[in-house]
Amino acid sequence: MADAIQRLVAGGGLQTVFQPIIDGSTGVPVGYEALTRGPEGGPFEPATALIAAAASAGISIALERACLKSALRSFRELQLEGRLFVNLRPQTLLDWRDLARWLAAEAAAHRMDLHDVVLEVTEHGLTQDETALAAAVAPLRALGCDIAIDDLGAGSSGLKTWAAVRPDYVKVDRYFVAGIEQDAVRGEILRSVVDMGRVTGCHIIAEGIENPEQCALVLDLGVDFLQGYLLGRPQRVPRLDAAALAALETVKPGATADCAEHLVRPIPGVPSFMQVAEVVDLFRRNPGWTALAVLESKRPVGLVHRDELLIFLSRPLHPEVYNRKPIASVMTRETVQIEARSRLDQVSRVVTARSSHRQRDDFIITRNGLYLGLGRTIDLARQPRDRHSSVPVDSAPPPLRRLPPRPGSFQGIQRRLRLRARRSSPAARRPGHHAHGAAARGFRRPRRRR
Repeated sequence: MADAIQRLVAGGGLQTVFQPIIDGSTGVPVGYEALTRGPEGGPFEPATALIAAAASAGISIALERACLKSALRSFRELQLEGRLFVNLRPQTLLDWRDLARWLAAEAAAHRMDLHDVVLEVTEHGLTQDETALAAAVAPLRALGCDIAIDDLGAGSSGLKTWAAVRPDYVKVDRYFVAGIEQDAVRGEILRSVVDMGRVTGCHIIAEGIENPEQCALVLDLGVDFLQGYLLGRPQRVPRLDAAALAALETVKPGATADCAEHLVRPIPGVPSFMQVAEVVDLFRRNPGWTALAVLESKRPVGLVHRDELLIFLSRPLHPEVYNRKPIASVMTRETVQIEARSRLDQVSRVVTARSSHRQRDDFIITRNGLYLGLGRTIDLARQPRDRHSSVPVDSAPPPLRRLPPRPGSFQGIQRRLRLRARRSSPAARRPGHHAHGAAARGFRRPRRRR
């Protein structure tokens, strides 16, 4: 058996199949997950048998190398659109010391842009040393690869790894999708994962979508991307299920509810290498701009606020020291990033959850991770109340009635947003507005005793 698996891995007898990952708001594939199989009809055809045999023979890294090579080659040959999702075991990331160098050379050989590659780290077998894992993915990120956590919820270390690695994508284990139309608890767990994704700027992918009811329910919960047999099975030449995509049109979030895209202010971003003096000039020529997003490969990596930058440069010698430096050296890296498809009630929860003395009114809006524009808290507070409401539980399709209503009230969220907007207004900072300021902080005048 050991000789057979070694010959298979060394001889290039592996086959790669692809399963589409669908954007729930458009029905368009955002990428494909590469899955490796052994020769059809043989003992190593199932992936589980292939992985177990390689581990037994002590050639796990050789197998992963062969799988990556096959995935890159096949993806390029088929000229598939979108991003390539490939799986890596956590232990492989720790043991394969020259992975970044090898991957860069292999991508160049196949004329692949590594910005189009997403490395999925499965939660099965996750190491307890999350710091070491975060260090292992850093050189891969530097090449342009995005990182995903696969099968979140299948193991015991997923949330710790999420906090340490800061993934760009999280794939929720199919257990939480299977039977979600009958199990309200699974829906609540998935809803919490979606909220965490919004706060951390991470895309959520639901695996195991097998029927229209599951599809409608996970979309209503705010999941970004979908994967499962309903939308397309793993195939050597992937095809989308036309009937399933037609059904998707009727349940897309954008078809029934307003979303963050309505808040977009089309203010251009600036490249991270632009000099500080050039950014200052942009602000001076556009007095209405309060912030600018800082981009790398069209993806936001930070935010620079007009007033903070000008105050910073007003200090002695700061212009001389920083004017020629890249804007990335002075930008704010901790930002709120919202996907354009996010419903307004989700945006409200994220913005209020991140509110602090360090958090400003501007937040970044993206589409599939690419910069779209800026949003402002004051614009969110001005939205009509019914726009913030999600699908009423009583009038929802049968699967949705089984879920409890969303926690928290819209009135409380909107009040906090309005108070924040009022505090940040120029009038609130002018002398003679102390009573207004007290009201903005939530204080009430004491009642006069009779």
